[in-house]
Amino acid sequence: MKHFSKLAHLALVILLLTSCELFESEDQKFEKVSSAFIEDYLRWHPTVAVAQGYHQFDGILPDFSREGIDKEATHLNEYLSKFESLDTLKLNQNNLIDYYLLLNQVKSSLHKYNTLRIAERPLTYLNVVDFTPYVKRNYASLDQRAK
Repeated sequence: MKHFSKLAHLALVILLLTSCELFESEDQKFEKVSSAFIEDYLRWHPTVAVAQGYHQFDGILPDFSREGIDKEATHLNEYLSKFESLDTLKLNQNNLIDYYLLLNQVKSSLHKYNTLRIAERPLTYLNVVDFTPYVKRNYASLDQRAK
C-alpha cells in the first residue's frame, strides 16, 4: 500500500507540473505569443528594429534570400495559427486591441510575400539601405554613429 501511495503521489506531482499550462489564462497565452512574435519580427526586420531604437540590430540587414523569405513565411503562418487559436472573448481590452494589431501585421506580411511578391520587386530593397536612423537619432556621439 505504501508503494502505491508513493506512486500516486508522484503521479499527482507530475500531473500538476505538466498541467500548469492548462491553467494559464488567455491573456497569459496571448502575452507569450505576442512577445515571441515581436521579438522574431524585429529579428527578421532589423532595420525596423533600429528605427524603433533597438540597437542590438545595428548594422544587420534582413535576409531577403529565397530561403530567408520562405523561412519567415513559414514562421508567419505558425504565428497566424497561434493567434487565431486564442479565444478573443477571454482577452482583456488592452490585449484585445494588441491582438488585432499583431494579427493584422502577420496577415499583412503574408500578403506582401505571397500575393504582392515584394521580394521580387527591386524597390523593396531601398528601405534596407536607409542610414537615417543612424544619423538622425542622437543615441551615440557622431564619431560612434559614423563607424
